[in-house]
Amino acid sequence: MSKGESSRMEREDLVLEESSRVALITLAAGEESPWHHHSAVTEQVVCVSGKITLNLAQASMPVILSSGQRHQILPGVEHSLSNSEGIASTYLLVQQGAYDFVPSSS
Repeated sequence: MSKGESSRMEREDLVLEESSRVALITLAAGEESPWHHHSAVTEQVVCVSGKITLNLAQASMPVILSSGQRHQILPGVEHSLSNSEGIASTYLLVQQGAYDFVPSSS
């Protein structure tokens, strides 16, 4: 494993409240989160380092975030996040609303 790589997702929870959650998440090179949505959670994804790809079920193309860029994901939108970089990439995840994680059926 070369410098900057990790073997799996690393998550550091910074805030865990009933209606808000904030976490710093690092995806290893080539890693992707499972497809899912949230019933009542609005998410803000802020790329901290590397590049984070947001795959949105209803979008014709993915959204690629570089360091300092952000994107909002509204409740009910099926999505996954991935790292197509050759090294680990990190993002700040800010979630507002009653948390749930609903895996996609397909």
